[in-house]
Amino acid sequence: MYALTKNAVELVPKSNVIKVLVQEAANQLTSISRSVEAYRTKMEHLASMLLEYHVVMEIYGVVKSFGP
Repeated sequence: MYALTKNAVELVPKSNVIKVLVQEAANQLTSISRSVEAYRTKMEHLASMLLEYHVVMEIYGVVKSFGP
């Protein structure tokens, strides 16, 4: 099992360029995550103003991500 996983994972040589690329990818992922959460919060706020919002939210399986 160890040998299979070792061959399946591609190792990248350590260098300053790789470090910067990984840090930038992490920064972009964090930024995208914040944006998604801001949009989700705004959608939740706007949808909660609708009369049918509470009925939809009571449906089994509907969560804050899918309800609005």
